[in-house]
Amino acid sequence: MKTVQQWLQSLDESQLTGTYFAEHPVNFEMIRETDLTLAFIREAERKHFQEFLKRMKELPAKQLPNDTVNVFFGCKAYREGASGIDVYMCKLGDIMKPGSPQTYSWIAADQDEVLNSLVADTELTKKEIYSVIANILYEATFFGYTQQEIETERKKLDESLAESLDEVKRGDTITLDEFRKSLGLEPEPQDEEGEKLLKKITCAENEYNQFCLDREISLIRGQLGLPA
Repeated sequence: MKTVQQWLQSLDESQLTGTYFAEHPVNFEMIRETDLTLAFIREAERKHFQEFLKRMKELPAKQLPNDTVNVFFGCKAYREGASGIDVYMCKLGDIMKPGSPQTYSWIAADQDEVLNSLVADTELTKKEIYSVIANILYEATFFGYTQQEIETERKKLDESLAESLDEVKRGDTITLDEFRKSLGLEPEPQDEEGEKLLKKITCAENEYNQFCLDREISLIRGQLGLPA
């Protein structure tokens, strides 16, 4: 398996940039300088992304123990009535154990750790490699293109989590119904029959997505010479 950085160094930069912005368009509503044209903003973001790509190709990758190395792979998914490709990340050590491995988010992961993560050699992942790498980079840049921006947001997340835990310990949390009542809002009407049908749809989607995930994990294990 090749690392994310090795893929970045071998893929066509123009095609990867195009895939990135096709699947994750610029959120113009978040741009405060309203006097700028959409074309200017789009080109500026494209240039910023390409500068980020160049830096990621050259950044020294973090070396990790084998069992803690991340493994990325594409997987078929069905969400909200549409099928597509999701990208998952698991620890290599978890994949090597029986059962369904834990999947992880990487929105606050160190960039050098993401670079040294492996990308599975499964047929689907290789077929959709531009989409897979674009999704990896999108999550890796969720809080910004630089490591400093990521560390700043990670600190905020840690502080927010600590604050939430303190609220739970103090008993300061309330239910949604209690919150609505405090605002003088009426309780939301219950539609039990509709809720049951929606629950069936959700359960079916979850079952299908878990099936696809388990199948990809089985393929990865087979390539590693492990029992499915």
